[in-house]
Amino acid sequence: MVDLHLKHRYKCLAPHCRQHRHKFDIKYNEKDDTVTYRQRLIHIFDQELSGRFKADDVVTVVNPALLSMMGIMQNIPVLSKGTMFVDAAAPLLFPGGLFVTTTADELLFRGVRIKCGSLEGESAAAGLASAVRANAGIPIKPRLAALITCSSFKRIKVPSVRVADNGDVLFSLFGMKNNTDDGLYTVQTGITQPEKLGQITAWEGKSSVTAWGGPNCNKINGTQGDIFSPYITKETTISVFSTDICRSMALKYVQDTSFQGIDGYRFAPNWEVMASPEQNGNNYCFCPQSASGLTKNNGCLRKGAMDLSGCQGIPVIVSYPHFYQADEVYQNGVEGLNPQESLHRMQLDIEPMTGTPLLGGKKMQLNFQMKQVDGVNLTSGVRDTLFPVAWMYEGAMLNTELLDLLNGLLFSKLEILNAIKYAMLALGAVMFTSGTVMFTVMRMRRRTVRPVSQPSSPQRPSAPVVGRAGGAGDVVLITPNLKHPSAPADTAETRLHAGSNGV
Repeated sequence: MVDLHLKHRYKCLAPHCRQHRHKFDIKYNEKDDTVTYRQRLIHIFDQELSGRFKADDVVTVVNPALLSMMGIMQNIPVLSKGTMFVDAAAPLLFPGGLFVTTTADELLFRGVRIKCGSLEGESAAAGLASAVRANAGIPIKPRLAALITCSSFKRIKVPSVRVADNGDVLFSLFGMKNNTDDGLYTVQTGITQPEKLGQITAWEGKSSVTAWGGPNCNKINGTQGDIFSPYITKETTISVFSTDICRSMALKYVQDTSFQGIDGYRFAPNWEVMASPEQNGNNYCFCPQSASGLTKNNGCLRKGAMDLSGCQGIPVIVSYPHFYQADEVYQNGVEGLNPQESLHRMQLDIEPMTGTPLLGGKKMQLNFQMKQVDGVNLTSGVRDTLFPVAWMYEGAMLNTELLDLLNGLLFSKLEILNAIKYAMLALGAVMFTSGTVMFTVMRMRRRTVRPVSQPSSPQRPSAPVVGRAGGAGDVVLITPNLKHPSAPADTAETRLHAGSNGV
């Protein structure tokens, strides 16, 4: 039995799975330099990475299906007291109350089963009559309340819900991401404009989403995070678009890094991305004002939390794992949290010359708000808390094959070019030194002087005489020593080496 009045303790379990991505329906459009494709995601449990944790480990968490149903029923206009159906149906559909005990695999992918199938034979007219009775304040039978609740949940299409063959409802956190594609992408190839490589120009045929309250928040910017344009600098701001949260996130340089001997830059979202609207006015359009209780006076969540009800169709709130960089109100709501930058910050390491991602990915925590809801006895006395259910790290690192390819095609050639560069510098230094020595020797040889006898009578200065003397290649340059007319006229003979052909 869970005491709803106490602060609950959060314990992190870690079953791991490998994610495989397969692009298909690939079509190139040379006219606008784009490619369209779909991407299928497949998750396979990895026991080696999971260590002692298993896919069928039993967990007890706040019941996301129940909280989602309450949120959905509250927003059905024709049912002004829709939450009364959930309360009346709870003994049949949610015997564990606000908490559910299930396996990790069911919670994440296979789905927590809600037994709606046995209600399929109930009369729709009886269900409608129950709705009328509920709105009139007349108590309704649990079975008919369950019928209304299940029918409403099935009609409202949300990614987390699927209907089993027998009519049961299966609720999972990531089942919609397993063996499915996440939409049609149109992406720049970068052939004519390398600086636009990987940029998403459209998703599902549109350049924006409709989940948020303004065009700036709905605009699709950036890549999927698996490719970037070349020549990235420390001043570059890179953007990544995620269909999980229906928005783009800006990442900025934080530090130099290295992966398997390859130097790179590390990028991460700064504080502005998950700031409250008071801290960053650009985030007002990310506030649907659908949450209450753990909000500011304007109805928006505090820093470090974002309401995804407009994106996922259920009242789920996303944050960084362990409420890293979140308001203390959220961090103090449960025990067992230990936010650390090295473990819980979303970051991406990129080789800057090619734009190749080396290591990293997105980290998100899914939370559900526990609060008292009018008309729902289950929530009586509940502490208003943002309760973590699961967090995920969806990332990748460059494998050995791609590392070898990157080294072979690029860095080995760069090393050769560097070697040539330094060899040329060394050769230039040798040539400069040799030239300096030769010039010095020549200057010293010019200073060797022999007197030549001349008539004592004054003469007019004569022009220099050039003649050959001695061995081949020696040139004799005789110049008059211009002194006062009364002084004897001396000449100087200088030998210049002119090469083997002479002058």
